[in-house]
Formats: sequence, structure tokens, C-alpha cells
Amino acid sequence: MKRFIHNRLLRHPIYLVGAIIAISTIIIILFVTSRPAEKEQVNELTAFWEEENGEKVNEKLEEITQDIIVDIKGEVAKPGIYKVEPDERVNNVITKAGGFTSEANVDVINLAERCYDEMVIVVPSYTDVEEGEFSHLTVNSSEDEGGVFLNEATLDELTSLPGIGPAKAEAIISYREEHGLFQAKEDILNVPGIGEKTLETLEDYLIIK
Repeated sequence: MKRFIHNRLLRHPIYLVGAIIAISTIIIILFVTSRPAEKEQVNELTAFWEEENGEKVNEKLEEITQDIIVDIKGEVAKPGIYKVEPDERVNNVITKAGGFTSEANVDVINLAERCYDEMVIVVPSYTDVEEGEFSHLTVNSSEDEGGVFLNEATLDELTSLPGIGPAKAEAIISYREEHGLFQAKEDILNVPGIGEKTLETLEDYLIIK
């Protein structure tokens, strides 16, 4: 049978040409029909990636583009409202505001503190500090609230709390500068040297904002 087909093709070349055309047509058809499947598979993979990662990308973009507005008052050249980048330091805001005036008492300002939205920075004069009219960086006095703002408290304010000496106060400030603002009172347990018993003592004195 094979020899018959072979001889037939040799005697009649048109059959050979026809066979080649037929085989080529089949190959082309198979190739063309397979492309939509490949394209569909690519589309499915793309849709899967967007579903899995698109939300995360959008959240990251929102985080990056979030505006942080800070109000700076007191002894700076240009007091006012300033837009800053996330986690930008107080020192950068002071620079944007034209720097300190000659009357500014810079010793009571934590220049390394991270900024947050709606933060109010008050730069006091030497007279303000001497007369006791200054309470760290914010307009609201922590004493009026019956406690201390954990995210803003100075070394002196922290050591005024029961069970907090200079070493623990410095540890709190160091942790705050390295890891950012405390989100809850319980976060203070992450500070080395502070345990559950200390938290129970401090809980009524700590203010988170």
C-alpha cells in the first residue's frame, strides 16, 4: 500500500503538491485556532495578577500620596500651615517655616520627631518657658487633659509619670523616634523595660492622639 502511494505520487506530481498543500493547511489551521486560547490564557493570568495585587498597589499609592498638614506657630520666621511628606521630621518643617527667630528656645523642641496630619508645632520663646506658658509642641496642654501625650511628651514630662525614670523615658523617646508614633497605649509594652505592671500604673495618665 505504501509503495502504491509512493509510486502514485511520483507518477503524478500534482498529487504530491496537493498533499503538501493539505498538510500545510492543516498546520496553519491548528496554529490559528490555538492563538485565541493562548491569548485567553494570558488575559486570565493578567486578570488574576490585577485581582491579587491591584488593591495592594492602590493602597500603597494612597499611602504615598497622602497629604500631611502641619500648623507651626510661635518663634519661627514664617508661621503658618505647611504640607509635608509622611514621616517628615519637625526639623524639616522648621526649615520650611524659615527657621527659628532669635527669641526661640530650641532646647525644648524635639527636632527629630516625626510629623503627623493635623499636628500643631509651637516654638516657644525663652520667656514662655520661664513663665510656664509652654507645653511641648502642641497648643493643648496635657495637664488640662489630666495626662501626658505619649507621642509628644518630652523627657521631663515622661519622668513626671509614676514608675518612669530617666532611663525608661529615654527608651520611650528612642522607640518613638525609631518606630514612629504609638497607635495605642498597649504599644508602650514594646519599649524595652516596660511591662504589664508599668502599663497598669500609667494607663490613666497616657493620652494617644
